[in-house]
Amino acid sequence: MRKIFLAVALISAASSALAQLHPKSPMPPIGPQPNNGAMVASVDPSLMESMILTRTDVVVPKDLESIEGTVTLTALIDPTGHVMQLKAISGPAILYQAVIDSVRQWTYRPFTMNGRPVQVSTQIIVPIKKLADK
Repeated sequence: MRKIFLAVALISAASSALAQLHPKSPMPPIGPQPNNGAMVASVDPSLMESMILTRTDVVVPKDLESIEGTVTLTALIDPTGHVMQLKAISGPAILYQAVIDSVRQWTYRPFTMNGRPVQVSTQIIVPIKKLADK
């Protein structure tokens, strides 16, 4: 009995140590997730990029034109393909608002599961290049 208790304690300690070494990714969970009764599909960013119907360019303020980088957002897209929620999670923080203002206007082809449009949780990756490089 003592050996079983010791084994369980070691496994628990190892799991805790691993969780600290490998924190959870900012990616949403894989598979359908409930959201206030509606199904939310977690969809790969590259697949969602192929489903963009309208995209507006990011307008970078003149005083920030020398800044470049990649801004990554988490997004919730409604069943009709409109962006509902955005949150910047990485990239140059000074560019977050310009990227969010642009991406909020994008529309997507509705994502379907079992023939029915569903909400989508995904990441949107937006590269920003210096104006001279465009």
